[in-house]
Amino acid sequence: MRSFFALLSLLSFATCIVALLVGGGLLFALIGFWALWREFHFSKHGLTVPGEVIAIDTRREGTRKGRGSKGRGSTTVYDAVVRFQTLESADPVTFIVNTGSFRVYQVNQPVTVIYLPADPQQARIEGRHRWVGPWLLSGFSLFFVACTIVFALGTLK
Repeated sequence: MRSFFALLSLLSFATCIVALLVGGGLLFALIGFWALWREFHFSKHGLTVPGEVIAIDTRREGTRKGRGSKGRGSTTVYDAVVRFQTLESADPVTFIVNTGSFRVYQVNQPVTVIYLPADPQQARIEGRHRWVGPWLLSGFSLFFVACTIVFALGTLK
């Protein structure tokens, strides 16, 4: 443990900052890759069945306003409530899909649901929307790491 701190004392402050930024970016990239792996796992082992959006829950969430603004703002957040029938049970399953501030689905809209038989409550709506977050997180994280390394190489020389 003592040798670790001795190594840190040899590094410059700028080098430590670069190392932390690269490490943080790689951590977020790993989280993104883990989320991608989960979606691939769902695609490989999940069962697809028809479902229906039975309700849209709407709520207001507080947000911070930009610099120079007084008070707090708020935004509307939409949650789609989806019901589907599993192949294993006669009881319908209901789950909630958070779509953020975009109203993507409508009440009574038919959707295709993908679920794992071991845990139907963790179902998802099949489609490209479920891939956007993991790909964006992975891609932006790796881009951040690459930019940090490129800029650091220019300043550390």
